[in-house]
Amino acid sequence: MSLLSLLMSFLTMAHAPVANLDCEAFPASAGLSCTFCPIGANPMTFSPELHLLTLTVIATLLMWIPYMLARIMTRGLMAALNNPDPSYPPDPPWAERARRAHANAIENLAVFAPLVLMCAMTGADSPATVFSARLYLVARLVHYVVYAAGIPVVRTIAFLAGFAATFTFAVALLRHAS
Repeated sequence: MSLLSLLMSFLTMAHAPVANLDCEAFPASAGLSCTFCPIGANPMTFSPELHLLTLTVIATLLMWIPYMLARIMTRGLMAALNNPDPSYPPDPPWAERARRAHANAIENLAVFAPLVLMCAMTGADSPATVFSARLYLVARLVHYVVYAAGIPVVRTIAFLAGFAATFTFAVALLRHAS
């Protein structure tokens, strides 16, 4: 099965009715558990990779809070809630870096998340993908903190670690497809 046909089947499954929701199918001792089975598809369990992806999404979702609090402290609540205006004082440098780190996290998540989902759908998971999902989460958190703090070399290393984790998922999918 090619990656394109796999992606197309994923997109069509997103609109398919759920035929089976069996929350007892996976041992609770393994962490979060559930089996979701759209009609005509193989069951997909809430794997460690999906759990780590969920944590990554939550972390990315919360990354705007520090720089918005800084904006409120700098400009005041009403000015922070208004449309941007050049007459407002600029954000502190760390807050601007945090905003850019958040944007970078969103851009990278747009590549990482589909790969994790496709691995979960196809059963292409392995110890390497579990490790890579952990690595990606840690790398993105480190990237955010050191980017906001203005530490350039560690920021680049964290970015490259996240890239390597993403690349590992792509390779796992290609190996599973062949």
